[in-house]
Formats: sequence, structure tokens, C-alpha cells
Amino acid sequence: MSDGPLVSIVMPLYNAEKTVADAIRSVLNQSYRNFELIVVDDGSTDESASIVAEIMKSPEGDSINLMHQQHAGVAAAQNKGLNAARGEYIALLDADDLWHPEKLERHVKHLGSHKEVGVSYSYSQFINISGKKLPYFQKPKLKNIALKDLLCRHPVSNGSTTVFKRDILDALRLEDEENGMSCYVDGRLSRSHDVEMWVRAGVKSSLSFEGIGEVLTYYRLSSQSYSSALEEKRQSFDQAMDIISGYAPELITRCGKLARAYHLCYLSRRAISLPDAKAAIHYFWRAVFEAPRICVEEPFRTLETGIAAYVQFLISMLGWPTGKKT
Repeated sequence: MSDGPLVSIVMPLYNAEKTVADAIRSVLNQSYRNFELIVVDDGSTDESASIVAEIMKSPEGDSINLMHQQHAGVAAAQNKGLNAARGEYIALLDADDLWHPEKLERHVKHLGSHKEVGVSYSYSQFINISGKKLPYFQKPKLKNIALKDLLCRHPVSNGSTTVFKRDILDALRLEDEENGMSCYVDGRLSRSHDVEMWVRAGVKSSLSFEGIGEVLTYYRLSSQSYSSALEEKRQSFDQAMDIISGYAPELITRCGKLARAYHLCYLSRRAISLPDAKAAIHYFWRAVFEAPRICVEEPFRTLETGIAAYVQFLISMLGWPTGKKT
């Protein structure tokens, strides 16, 4: 490993021709330079792969490795990239998100100076489809992360914020006998594989999770309708819970209902952003009935979600404009 790059960045790519160039530039503009960028094209049908290939012709493009596979989903693309990674530190970046120019430098310093930390993450700021920064942030808990936090509150709040040590990758390893290769992301999950992966890392590794209290990741909100995917997300989360129960049954017994309630509240807030007032109210009350103690553990945000859902319902009944942002 010493002859290779210190950091391997894995970027799954599928039909992201409008954003992938900016995502790659945010990597190539990093103040920390000892990295490789592994882009795994998941059978794109647009110009995504051609855009990456063109960037590779530039002077700084020699740090990019473009791999291809038939379309198999983000988990399969991440697994292919993770198997190819040579670095002692691993980072994940989606092809529609961006990094602050000093992101890698901050995380490498963080992991290097804290031997007990295996996963480093940061605050994130939302951007719209055009890349404009929005006044919305993900500011998760940074320290003393317990398994309950990983299951219920998801401090690793999106797929582009983590940099982690190879020891974590080793702890995540699952053998895929059908394909004869190691995998790290559970391909059975269509949408909640990141939640399951980080809970599995927390269970199987003695290293800790710790965040950096700075905005180092820019998370893009999609302009596409999300309403049809809300129930799919709920079902995928339940499937992730079933998988977690196989290796951490006590955790699910103790925190499973609360985790589902938090997830249902999240779906309510996503429905509000669509806007879909009926769905927002539906998921809000499912959350409360699933685990009433969410009203005690997170009273302000739970109440805020319920009020927002009903206010939006009233607005829709009166026919007022919603002012939806993308």
C-alpha cells in the first residue's frame, strides 16, 4: 500500500452527464493531492462516461481510473470501486455532489491524529440542481457516536461525506460467492444500503465514528419527483432493519421501533418538500404511532414536522402556491 496513493475515492456513475464534470473538478481541485479517483460507470446510457474520459486527457487526469460494468445499481458500482481501491483511506463521492477544496486535507489530518477514529465525516450544505448553495444544512452529531445513533439518527448523513480507514473496509467485507469477489455494500438493498453499512461497521469494528464541524460536502437536491419513491424507501429501510437484526438482534429489539419512527418522520419531511401534504401527514402519524417516545427524544423537530405537514395541507386546500424549491 505504501507505493500507492494514500486516499482512494470511489465514485459510482450512472447517467449524470449534467453534474459529473463538476463533481470530478471538486476532487481535482483538492488541496491534498495524494489520491486516486476511481469512477465506476454503471452502464450509463448518456454521455457521462465520455465526459469522464475527456477529463482524463487533461494534465491532472492521470489520477482518474475509469471502470465500466453493465447496469447493476449503485451498490454494485461501489463494490467494484472498493475492490480496486489501493489507499489506506477510502472516500465516497456521488457523481452529483461536490467537495470543499480542503475536504480531503481536513479528513486526512483528522484520521491521522485520532488513531481511535475509523470513520470521519463532516457537515453538509444543500445545493440545487444548478449547483447554487441553499440555506439548508445537515449538521449531525459529531462525537460519542453509539450504535443507537448510527441506527436512528444516521450521523453519516449522505453518501459523499465520509473518509474512512482501510480497517473499516476490512470489517465491512462480505463474501459474494456467486461473483467470486469481496463486497462491502449489501446489494440486496436498493436505497438504505448506506444505513446498514455504517451500522455493520459500528458493530464489527472497534474504531469509532467522529465528525468535523465544518461544511466540507455539498449535497445536491434532485429536481425529479420523489413522491413515487417514498414508499420504496420505507420498504428498503425495513429490509435493512431485517438484515441488521441478523447480526445485531439486541440493537433492533432495543431501538428498532424508534429507528423506524425517525425514518418515517424523515419521509414526512421529504413529502413536505415535494410537496405532498397527504403523504406528509400519513408518514408523520405512522411515526408517532410506531414509537410515541420520539415525541420525548426529539420533541421540537417532531412537532415542527407535524405542524408543517398540516400547514401545507391547509395551503393546498385553499389553493395557495407552495413555493417549492429545487
